[in-house]
Amino acid sequence: MSTTLKDIAKLAKVSESTVSRCLNDNSAVSETTKAKVKKIAKELNFQFNISARNLAKRKSNRIGIIFPDGYYKFNMRDFFGGLEEYLIKSVEEKGYEAVVYSLNNRSMQKSNLKKLINGREVEGLLIACRDIPAEDMDMIKDNKIPYALVYYKPNKYWGEMNLFTNDNVYSGYLATRYLIDNGCKKIATVTSDNKKLKNYSERSRGYVKAMMESGLKVLKDQIIKEEICFKTGERLAYEQVELFKKLDGVFCQQDKVALGLIKGLTEKGFSIPEDISVIGHDNMEIIDFFDPKLTSVEQPFKNICKNSTQSLFNQIEGKEKKLRRIFRSSIVERETVKVF
Repeated sequence: MSTTLKDIAKLAKVSESTVSRCLNDNSAVSETTKAKVKKIAKELNFQFNISARNLAKRKSNRIGIIFPDGYYKFNMRDFFGGLEEYLIKSVEEKGYEAVVYSLNNRSMQKSNLKKLINGREVEGLLIACRDIPAEDMDMIKDNKIPYALVYYKPNKYWGEMNLFTNDNVYSGYLATRYLIDNGCKKIATVTSDNKKLKNYSERSRGYVKAMMESGLKVLKDQIIKEEICFKTGERLAYEQVELFKKLDGVFCQQDKVALGLIKGLTEKGFSIPEDISVIGHDNMEIIDFFDPKLTSVEQPFKNICKNSTQSLFNQIEGKEKKLRRIFRSSIVERETVKVF
């Protein structure tokens, strides 16, 4: 069984990222620690020539795409399916093979990122995942592995990042402004109750900004924090029917919530959009299977993926080129907002 960075780290009583820095002669680590780590690596016959140092040098023509654990499940698949489609296409257009991984191995619960960093044959990484350990980000940088962060900013990393993302504050503002411009004055938003999901809190900021600019009141019960799923929208229609009778517009920060809400409101006797306008977010493909057809905010996945991939290949090819990093969404008009 081959020796890994983890084995060396355990014996040296340091982190894996520190081992990586030592073997790369990083100046941030003391000479004493470097000597200690290198001595242990030599004793264990650790072959660093097949480790992360050579990851960026190999010509494997393969790019690793990293998604969060469970990205393939029903409640996440629509979102990550869009990213996956554009990322794979962007990579293949460069003549490379795209290989998709979850952050951790599904059966062994071990980090796939660490496997790649420790010597898997990919030439760069496209990472669409918020839960990357800070240690792994450090290892990627220490080993000079070409990478780009797609859509998500890591929750536990505050260093400089090669990030390409959506302006979610603008998305929330755009959706709310669209309702206001079409005559809505009493507008609620349904957002996530998970504080880790920063994209939802940013959309809520955009909602508040649009309301305040228009001189409209934002009452406490108009910002509804719930689990983001179809059943939530349907349940809210029943549990808060009196609230929805007072409203003329709702911005649901994810399409499945909007579709569930429309189903529930229709069952409670509401006419959409005559009684209340509803706008969703993400422009998911499942919209086509529901009536009325949902008006939604479409995220700029194509531009995000195209530019993040271009940045990755600029690094691989040793080019320096400034690229746009933050993109804005657009409205896809359909039938659930009463247009004036």
